[in-house]
Amino acid sequence: MQLGAKAFSQQSVVEVARPAMARIVEATGESTYLCIRGPGSTALYVATVEGTHSVRHTSWTGRTGPLAGSAVGAVLTGQTPAAGYVTLRSAIEVDVTAIAAPVHHPGGVLAALSVVGPVYRIDEPTAARYGRLLAQEAAGVSAILGALGPDHETEKSVINR
Repeated sequence: MQLGAKAFSQQSVVEVARPAMARIVEATGESTYLCIRGPGSTALYVATVEGTHSVRHTSWTGRTGPLAGSAVGAVLTGQTPAAGYVTLRSAIEVDVTAIAAPVHHPGGVLAALSVVGPVYRIDEPTAARYGRLLAQEAAGVSAILGALGPDHETEKSVINR
């Protein structure tokens, strides 16, 4: 019941983020998620737009995952580097790359937008391109929500191999 109430309270961010999520999937072909902090030390997946590739990450909407050791967890706990996104490979799931960027509101980080796909399709240059796209789309969602995110100009990312 608490998870449902928390997700419902975030409905406006889901509605605002949906067009950005659709653009990300159109540009990458990879599944895109919107996550918020869940109970305890978890991230709650509140929205998904599934990728278009035959091999894709399937919907985690309604599920929780750990904050520790995840790209969305790093973003939700304020550990996003100057590039504006975090990239982790084979961190929570083997052979899966996750890239996440923060969605801000006037009180700080509200949510994380992420792209998830297989390692073989997301090499370092592709991860950097997707990261920049995520940071740009997350900044746009943040602006609609009344906050301007941090500077997303550089191309650095955190890579865990």
